Amino acid sequence: MAPLTKWTTQLMLSYATTKLGIEEPCHDAPKSVNRLSTNSGPSISAISWGYNRMDVYGSDGQGNVTHQYWDGYQWGPSYNQIEALGGGFNSPPTAVSPATGKMDIFSIGNDQSLMHKFYDGSVWQPSETTFEGLGGELDESEVLAATANGANPLDVFGKGIDGNIYHKYWDGSSWQPQGDTLENLGDGNEYVYGPAAVSWGPNRTDVFAIAGNLTMLHQYWDGTTWFSQWESLDDSEFAATPTVVSWGANRLDIFGIETESGGLLHKVWDGSQWSKWENLGTPSANVAFTGTVAATSWATNRIDIVALGTDGAYYYKYWDGSVWQPSETDFISKGGSFGSSPAVVSWGENRLDIYGVGSDTMLKHLAWYGSGWYPADGTWETLAGPLKAFKQ
Repeated sequence: MAPLTKWTTQLMLSYATTKLGIEEPCHDAPKSVNRLSTNSGPSISAISWGYNRMDVYGSDGQGNVTHQYWDGYQWGPSYNQIEALGGGFNSPPTAVSPATGKMDIFSIGNDQSLMHKFYDGSVWQPSETTFEGLGGELDESEVLAATANGANPLDVFGKGIDGNIYHKYWDGSSWQPQGDTLENLGDGNEYVYGPAAVSWGPNRTDVFAIAGNLTMLHQYWDGTTWFSQWESLDDSEFAATPTVVSWGANRLDIFGIETESGGLLHKVWDGSQWSKWENLGTPSANVAFTGTVAATSWATNRIDIVALGTDGAYYYKYWDGSVWQPSETDFISKGGSFGSSPAVVSWGENRLDIYGVGSDTMLKHLAWYGSGWYPADGTWETLAGPLKAFKQ
């Protein structure tokens, strides 16, 4: 495997600025760049390739990949309509943007192979409603993870039907490994959840997955080779795929749901060592967390997280640079009625967009625009549908 430069650029527009008529500062480009994996819940994937643009992908009842987008002025194809991009898959899509105006979509085909299509800035390739097969035999019950850096390199990871973690990458001119094969990153462990992946800088990628004993393991690419083996991150046990985010070089924040308590666990790599797992609590004494946590960073030393409660509501907390808010073990209820995990992304400072598939099968949206939430009345904006809610 040749050295790769891997930066993930996930920039998220604040819909509320235009929708609400809030005055915007002038920007030639987004002010901050998120270094994180594509931020997917089990049902949807939301990305942005620049200021005032967002694209949200899901799956309809026939398994077709769906697409709804904000162009800076209005939702397309329309406020209450989605476009079908083909597929007919039994797994949700994962999207990533390698460059302005470009997008890559991955999913798992009904033959369990890795499927791919991309938007080249003008049209969808290989066509608007078809995908290309990249090989492999992947577990369609697990969401893919993807990272991107610049105009060329792409990395995508998935869990195989044999329980190993597999990898395929675009080197700027072709997919590697070539043909219908994927690179096996396994080491004898059989993984039950995962993977999650992130790139915090050039020639660095970190991958996380949950082993058969429910503990979390870690693997990384250092620019030349993969580490000789997966390392164990202590003996805490997890109930679903982990989430990882980075707000800068040599910084990793990992989140997962503990099996016993249903609480949100957090671990940090500070550039020299791992912290111990800290328990950030549950929504309440009677409500635990379930599914996969969503996390994003819109600035150095800032993290926003959203997770699904067993009561179907989404819960929110954030790291303000010094402490967790509203407290280390409390969460802010954002309400709603959801059947699958959220997706959350940010295009820059003080911008946050949360998405989920509601119990009515419609796409729901909530935005933080710097001084308040939109909608402001505690409800969620309803966009298009119907969409399928994948449960992990």
